[in-house]
Amino acid sequence: MDLKPYFKRREHISMTPAVIVGAYSIDRNRNYQDGLKNLKYLKIPKEINFDLNQGLYIDKPELDIRERLHQLTSFIMHNSKDVIKEKKVDADFVCFRGVLRYLLETPYNGKQAWEIDAVKYKGTIYMCLLPSQEQIRYQNNENSETRKFRQYGYKFESYLMADHPQRNPKGSTEPVYEAEEFNVVMSRSINGLKLIFANEIDGVKSDHVITSVEELKQVPLVEVKSRREEHHLNKFKTLAWYCQSAVTDLFDIYVGIRNFEGIVTDIKLINIKEIAKEQTKHFGWEISVCKNFLKNFLNEVKNDTKNVDDAHVVFRYSWDPNIQQQTVNLDLLYSTNFLPKQFIDFMESLNE
Repeated sequence: MDLKPYFKRREHISMTPAVIVGAYSIDRNRNYQDGLKNLKYLKIPKEINFDLNQGLYIDKPELDIRERLHQLTSFIMHNSKDVIKEKKVDADFVCFRGVLRYLLETPYNGKQAWEIDAVKYKGTIYMCLLPSQEQIRYQNNENSETRKFRQYGYKFESYLMADHPQRNPKGSTEPVYEAEEFNVVMSRSINGLKLIFANEIDGVKSDHVITSVEELKQVPLVEVKSRREEHHLNKFKTLAWYCQSAVTDLFDIYVGIRNFEGIVTDIKLINIKEIAKEQTKHFGWEISVCKNFLKNFLNEVKNDTKNVDDAHVVFRYSWDPNIQQQTVNLDLLYSTNFLPKQFIDFMESLNE
């Protein structure tokens, strides 16, 4: 797939609004839990003076790259009445938000290589983002200071997000359990291609307890991040935040402004869509080009897999911005565990 033609197109792309289909939680032992158990609620205190070093220890397990896709297939099995029609998943693509974000970034991303595996099974294409060699090298060589700054973002969440709308966040009283997650599953269409995707969110803005998916649809979802006080959003940070937000239509972000020592003294609510619009002229990138590339990549994958429908045949797409040809490479692999056996058995049972 030659990327150069797609980097220049600015044609209109039709994208339906992102609609919540359901939700699920992951506990600190990485066990799937259907429903809203880990949902958090935004609580901004009147006085803002957070020390992100307090209780900074973050419990983070080693994850298998396919694990999150396995969780998403667990959601499909638990919520089959909402996502399965005529004995198949009612979508052209199933993936996590991260896959779509990386694809949207590609036309202007001169730093980050990516690899995406895709499997077509019963008419639906399942996609999974793999860590690039660059990311692996970075993680292996990460020093203690860099790790601390990265963890500040997770710690900041614990100062704003509470387990209950009438309780205070735990803040410095507990370590951050990064293994725990709350994921919202959404659907939307891009030029007629239907996507079902999961995305981990920080919580919601609500003064009452949310007890159902229908109630979840009626309240604002919340995204929180932190950054250094003297650091403005540069081209790549703006692009990354915008593309992540564009997948879910969640453009308002609560940003904690911290100093070098990890003290947060201010919180700003920014609209990343407006910032991206302002920076488009300055940096010379256009959102329509990003959406155009995403649309064409999805069409390419659908065309590549049109004669293959096998849970064990993996189409691996890779892209490296440092290679002058600017092409997406494709390799065919064979895997017996890309999709979990339990999910395959479940789907096969629909035909019995």
